[in-house]
Amino acid sequence: MTYQRVTQAEFLAKYWPEINFQFNWANLLQMYPNGQLFIALLETRLVGVILFDRIFSNEFDRIHNVEVASQMRQRHIGAHLIAQVAQDSFDHAFAGFVQLTTKTNGTEKFYARLSGIVDHQNVIFYPDASMALIKRYLSGGNCHDQSK
Repeated sequence: MTYQRVTQAEFLAKYWPEINFQFNWANLLQMYPNGQLFIALLETRLVGVILFDRIFSNEFDRIHNVEVASQMRQRHIGAHLIAQVAQDSFDHAFAGFVQLTTKTNGTEKFYARLSGIVDHQNVIFYPDASMALIKRYLSGGNCHDQSK
């Protein structure tokens, strides 16, 4: 599995459309034109993607959407993508703060297992939780592109 940062233009040109995804990522990218992307690739096939913005005014990263292809779930790909965003938060002097809004269909339990603090639909990863994600999924958080 390879994880990497890509631009929106690169994502649309090289990896989209992908039939194994439920969300229309082209529409999501239009909603967040400044959004940042990390992707997960199995060889050359897209199997996971996360979209987030850096909120400089409040010093945190805001995840807008994360999706893993249905046949690739339960392999920690989503957790790895969230860890990438946590590393980005530290890299931009946001101290590891990451926020998102979750669905209430059981997905919130996934974030709680990753040590996110769930308050209704809001989830916050505080610095300790973000650092734990980085250490577990990014081999200490030394870089963004990791192959495993």
